[in-house]
Amino acid sequence: MTKENLKFLLKQFPFIYPKGFIHSAKNYIQQLNNQIKPYLKNRMAQFYLLDVEEAYFLPSPSGLQTEYLDGFTINQTYKTTEKCLFFLPDSFIIGNEGITATNRNYIFEDFAHYFNISSIKGKQYNKPFQNFSLNIKQIQGTTASLLFSKSDNVYHWFFDVLSRVRFYEKVINQIDNFLVPDSVPEHFINLLPLFSIPTEKVIRVKPNEKLHLKYLYVSSLSGSEGRSSLKDIEFLERNLKSIPTQIGKVKYYIKRGKHTSRKIINEDKLVVILEDKGFTILDSEELTFDQQIETFNNASIVVAFHGAELFNLLFVPKNCRVLELFSPDYFRTDCYYNLASLKNLDYHYLVGEKTSDSNWGNCNIDLDLFSKSIDRLLTNE
Repeated sequence: MTKENLKFLLKQFPFIYPKGFIHSAKNYIQQLNNQIKPYLKNRMAQFYLLDVEEAYFLPSPSGLQTEYLDGFTINQTYKTTEKCLFFLPDSFIIGNEGITATNRNYIFEDFAHYFNISSIKGKQYNKPFQNFSLNIKQIQGTTASLLFSKSDNVYHWFFDVLSRVRFYEKVINQIDNFLVPDSVPEHFINLLPLFSIPTEKVIRVKPNEKLHLKYLYVSSLSGSEGRSSLKDIEFLERNLKSIPTQIGKVKYYIKRGKHTSRKIINEDKLVVILEDKGFTILDSEELTFDQQIETFNNASIVVAFHGAELFNLLFVPKNCRVLELFSPDYFRTDCYYNLASLKNLDYHYLVGEKTSDSNWGNCNIDLDLFSKSIDRLLTNE
């Protein structure tokens, strides 16, 4: 073992668990800089405020099941948090979910998000030795983190990864390496040049890797549980060159993918109703990315079950109307209600019904309610 490796090994003490947790990277850096001489500060960790808090007030959704309106209340008014870009020299990345640590084995809680509603601190203590490694990979130059725990999901890739590139714009030409999880599909990676990130600068990070970064930039997370900001949406539209000017003319239903875990049991009957009313039935998995933009740029109505396929609302024109179908098991009213509302789309909802023998997430859609809901969308056509 070299002297350098021994130094990194000793810094990981107490080995089993992190030495501690930093709740706020901003406060940590302020305290750190207060302890050093002024002329040394620009060599130390820094933060740069990029976005202040914003308040959003979304319109009420439309639907025939008024008993479900309460489920939207928590997401109708919200604040975004302030967003910063952090410069953290001599720091560590642990795994591919965004866990970031100081050179003294303190974990930042700001830069990783767990979707099982447990905190980073609790998660770490449930996994002894997760942050310990005998083989630390050295990354020279300047590196930026685009690590996120759900990056293989197209919605999270756009709204939790690509939207963060906005925070790196001022330093993007200084950055030698961009870290992404190894689980990200290749066709997701191929979108990075649209955001001024050459694919040859991408480093894929494995779950069990520990990296030592000489110079690391890491940004605040974009949103919180699906609550995007208008700036995120406008940034994505601008870089993807998807700002439709025409009036949408085609009515689309997006079928559930073949490998999805939540299904509409009677989807075939919905398709019959929709085809009778002039809808085009889409399987978005069969479309290339460019085809998805072109297709949804011309949408007048989009009907779909809650799922990642609805990220295509990013591309629809302003006259588009939306009907989001839900399973009562997974009545998430943030992601696409939020996206549709910020784009000023006419948003509708319909919640399905459980059967005694259906698996979690699966449901039937009441055909009479569905037909009436579609007719309401068609009223202003």
